[in-house]
Amino acid sequence: MSLIIYLDDVYRCVTGDALFRETTLENAVIALRQAIAKFGVLTTILSDNGSCFIGRGGRKK
Repeated sequence: MSLIIYLDDVYRCVTGDALFRETTLENAVIALRQAIAKFGVLTTILSDNGSCFIGRGGRKK
């Protein structure tokens, strides 16, 4: 199981989260869309460079 969480870095509150069987780009986008629906468009997204956010060869997706 994989938990994807979007956290507001200033207020330290969870803006989006979702539990999936695996971590994929598609699942990260699902969780991101939930965060946007709940809190509005995000101005910046910082990543831990997990595999679902980084393409082959280290390129960002």
